[in-house]
Amino acid sequence: AADCYDKPGWRSPQNVLSTCAWFAAPPRNDEYSKCTIFTREFDKFDGHTASSACCACGGGCRPADLVANDTACDVTWVYTGSV
Repeated sequence: AADCYDKPGWRSPQNVLSTCAWFAAPPRNDEYSKCTIFTREFDKFDGHTASSACCACGGGCRPADLVANDTACDVTWVYTGSV
């Protein structure tokens, strides 16, 4: 497992309540495919969909990304634990 960081302030433009915390909360993605549903182009917010912004959806940033100076990640991302 690796530490992971969610994009701060990310939400689906389709629903302001659909934040990274919502994707991580029950019912989890594996039951309802929440992450898959919210990966369309019009689901982008601040350049990201749930799949790139949220650890629960396989996105987020890991320390290796930060060390490598990945331009998609920076130190403002919010630690969410190990995934």
